[in-house]
Amino acid sequence: MEAEHENQSQRNQRQKQNRPMVMCCLIMVGLTFIIWLVAMATPGWIVAYVRNDLYPTGVSLKMSLFYYVTCESTRTCDLLAISWDMADPSSYPPNKPSIPEIQIVSTFAIILCGAVFVLELVNLRIFILNPSKTVTSAILMLIAIVSETVLIGRTGRLVTRVTDEFKRIHRSELADLERKLRGADITNIEDIISFFVYRIDFPYSIFIASLGVLTGVLAFTFIIIVFYRNRKSQRSDTVCDGDNPCRSKSTS
Repeated sequence: MEAEHENQSQRNQRQKQNRPMVMCCLIMVGLTFIIWLVAMATPGWIVAYVRNDLYPTGVSLKMSLFYYVTCESTRTCDLLAISWDMADPSSYPPNKPSIPEIQIVSTFAIILCGAVFVLELVNLRIFILNPSKTVTSAILMLIAIVSETVLIGRTGRLVTRVTDEFKRIHRSELADLERKLRGADITNIEDIISFFVYRIDFPYSIFIASLGVLTGVLAFTFIIIVFYRNRKSQRSDTVCDGDNPCRSKSTS
């Protein structure tokens, strides 16, 4: 009885040592969930500004994954939802993410992250680390990280291509303007040229989502550490004698 009580005390002590690591993992998973939720909700995946003949006062466009905001200096901003009706696959060039794709992938990653948070919360509350729940948490967290990383990469390439397209349009309009003004006696040519603006600003939502990937990697690392510590603890509580099956020290 004394040996069994001593072994149980040792197991409880090891589990207490693992508890701070589980708490750190829970914090990182929760932080990742919040960051990805903020990134999905904020209109910073594409931030553009255009001023030309069509928009002489200038218009800004801020795009989220589910809505976009357009603002003109002469009136208030308009907020419009992005529906799947706008997502005709034939209108998307190759290798560009469609609207349903980015919406599904971002939602999928957040749901997986929430599931990992619940599993780790259960592990923390029951105080006894469950290996199957820990392995499940690691797999789900890894899938969520990969999904969000793919989303960030594809939307990042989309921003790059939109930037290149803006530059092409700008050069084309300036060339047309130069042909129209050729031979004209105009002193404020620089002011006329600077009137045309096609600009892509910093996509802060992509940056926020990238921070979530970093915290997700930390969470995944903590989960792996907790798993191996728990496995090592279980091995130390098991003895194998010759041909006898392995058994717990408390029953030896």
